Amino acid sequence: MLPFVHRLIGRSTHFRFDATAAGGELEVIEAGFARRAVRVGGVVPAGAHVAAEASGPYANADAGGTLRLAMDGEHLVLHGHGEYGAAHWPAQPLGPDLVRAWGPGSAVGLLLRLERDSSGRVDALHLSSLRTRSLRFTA
Repeated sequence: MLPFVHRLIGRSTHFRFDATAAGGELEVIEAGFARRAVRVGGVVPAGAHVAAEASGPYANADAGGTLRLAMDGEHLVLHGHGEYGAAHWPAQPLGPDLVRAWGPGSAVGLLLRLERDSSGRVDALHLSSLRTRSLRFTA
């Protein structure tokens, strides 16, 4: 483990990298909050496989909407529906349980983490964006 400290905009931010972990892990500690990042890797599933495993719909009462992954021709798409409308984002699997989605003109986009039950079935999606962190949508 290689700990080091970096000053960022007057705050103390700590980074710890563990090269012994599978693929490496980076922990960022800022203002007392720790976040862990792992390297994306392994076999990346085809979009059709992700759509079949995690079609949904998945709902979140706080967000007042639902999410669904589906194929549109040859492309994986994330469909979002809520009280005030709907949106459709192109999506791309990044790893076995990680999907990236983005909209027109969006540089950052959305990140979905698939949560599986003990049998391996996808039973929730965790949505992260610039404004949300791991907002859980359940089947």
